[in-house]
Amino acid sequence: QLKFAEDLNTVSSCRYEIAFISYKSGKYADAKSRLEALVADYSGENGSKMPPHLLTLSRKVLATIAERTAK
Repeated sequence: QLKFAEDLNTVSSCRYEIAFISYKSGKYADAKSRLEALVADYSGENGSKMPPHLLTLSRKVLATIAERTAK
């Protein structure tokens, strides 16, 4: 059993950080799919329990990815 599997704050933070590492590594497609999945989870039943700042950050990174890949 995973130690923090039920802690939405920790799991959400880890998911964001993994996506952000992909973004910083130039792996925009991977980062985009991970961030879109994270953003989608905010619309789910546990979305209100997830840290709101990660939703804001995810949207900002997605916008930056869109700008960089549009060129």
